[in-house]
Amino acid sequence: MNKKERGCLQDMKGFSNFGKIAIVNMRHFFLLSLLFTLLFEGFLLYQFGVFQLNSRTVHKVFEMFLPLLGIVWMSSICLPEQTRDIEAVVRIRKISYWQVLVLRLMISTSFIVLAILLYSGILQWNSTVISGKVLFATIVNALFLGSIGCLVHAVTRQSTTSLMIPILFYLLNFFLPKELGVLYLFDLDAERWWMVGVTIVLYTLALLRKS
Repeated sequence: MNKKERGCLQDMKGFSNFGKIAIVNMRHFFLLSLLFTLLFEGFLLYQFGVFQLNSRTVHKVFEMFLPLLGIVWMSSICLPEQTRDIEAVVRIRKISYWQVLVLRLMISTSFIVLAILLYSGILQWNSTVISGKVLFATIVNALFLGSIGCLVHAVTRQSTTSLMIPILFYLLNFFLPKELGVLYLFDLDAERWWMVGVTIVLYTLALLRKS
């Protein structure tokens, strides 16, 4: 076997290991998040309806409710390693711990996007108009709230705190809209690029803190 063939074989093993880790993480760490997402979206569909919703209702749901999914999914990225002993066991594996965290981040991001698109698709199937700008802003809001929880958990190792801090920030949007400026959540028509930048920085800090 030449070097090229050995390299391909190693790459295949690497992808296989990542696949196994992804399956284990989804099975043990994300099932509750998935169950909550399905129940939450089902409740929203029941509460607000699905057929020909007006723009005011659409903005209310996409501004105030769907972004909360980010807290549920992203705060659990570091959840499995609640103690230093468990984290030490994870770190001795062949695949680097930061790669595991990035994989979890990718899985969580994918599920958040899919959940929002699924909800949007159901509404649009039933003659409700939803713009691409509203979808983009909702996804960014969800990822931003999740990045706060992710960083808090990376620093404190406390799952309760990692949920409460982003929820507190969410509640501040009801009382301090002007003070929050570009980080204000409840205006889907506003530009989101500053929030995108802040979100990337927060996730990067969380990964650096944990790795």
